[in-house]
Amino acid sequence: MTPDTTAQTAFRYQLRSSADTGEYLTFLKDQLKDHGYDETARFQICVACGEAIVNAIRHGNKSDPDKVVWVSWSFDEEKLCVQIEDGGQGFNPALVPDPSHAARLEVESGRGIFLMRAFMEVVTYQDPGNCVRMWRRRSWRPEKLEKLHETP
Repeated sequence: MTPDTTAQTAFRYQLRSSADTGEYLTFLKDQLKDHGYDETARFQICVACGEAIVNAIRHGNKSDPDKVVWVSWSFDEEKLCVQIEDGGQGFNPALVPDPSHAARLEVESGRGIFLMRAFMEVVTYQDPGNCVRMWRRRSWRPEKLEKLHETP
């Protein structure tokens, strides 16, 4: 894997829709460690990015091995910014059902966007919905998840 680097802390990859994302996520995890993200943050960010890539491959590119997913990220002093773009027609994320709703709890799929929003500070979609941008400051902690670890 050879990244297209425009600066020491910026990377851009082109992944085939048939590619294994493990190598990319391992490299990202190493970069996160090098930039001071703790183990919990590294795990959460890699889950969010993995979900976004899988969504781009499966839903955006319809698993077409001839289509690609562009993955890029950059770091500054405070935060990580990630962008994942597929070759699909896009979608409206507001129409994706909430997986925490009682009627959806036993459905086996449909939690990717939910996890992305839980683990990243900001998640936005660019029209027409085939490009997601996410960012997270090094110091940020998911509020809902922090409450789970509080002792009474």
